[in-house]
Amino acid sequence: VGWVVTSCWGYNVAYVAPLTGQLPGTAKVAAWTSGNAVSSVLNLFALVGNFVSYMLDSVPLGRFCQKTWAPNFRDTWSAADACRYMWYTLPVFLFGVVLAVFFPSLDFLINVVTVVTTPWVTMVYPAVCYFKVFQAQMPPLNKLLTCLVCLLGLLSVLVSGIACIGNLVLTGTSQWQIGCTGWMILAPRV
Repeated sequence: VGWVVTSCWGYNVAYVAPLTGQLPGTAKVAAWTSGNAVSSVLNLFALVGNFVSYMLDSVPLGRFCQKTWAPNFRDTWSAADACRYMWYTLPVFLFGVVLAVFFPSLDFLINVVTVVTTPWVTMVYPAVCYFKVFQAQMPPLNKLLTCLVCLLGLLSVLVSGIACIGNLVLTGTSQWQIGCTGWMILAPRV
């Protein structure tokens, strides 16, 4: 993370959400206090990062569904086409909403989503596309570098998968909760 951050906050800093001290048993870090200028800047970066992540993950997935289920879709931006596109991408959106509502742990959900999307979208797929399009005119060094990017993406899938399962094994499921008071599907074990 960097020497300055590590020396100020320590090496084992949790996710941003628990750093507000609002959740029981979580640390309160001054930079994440509401109204702090640093907090506002960090929240802005998190917002921009989430927008970029959405564009890299959700939009190509929705477009893939549309091309698979309706290859002759005209894409004219008319009201009718916009409604049809919404119906083509609705299953992916609903799947995300179901995961967000019924997944018992936000950290585990983030870990799973990271494994199944981020390395594939940011490294593996672009490297494969680049190689496929430009392979005939690529010098050997570029071919090697493209293969290294693809291998790094596959290694990232492996490492984030191990981290996802490792975090699940280490933290367990005793504190997981699905639902609220009155309609608890899965309650934390006390």
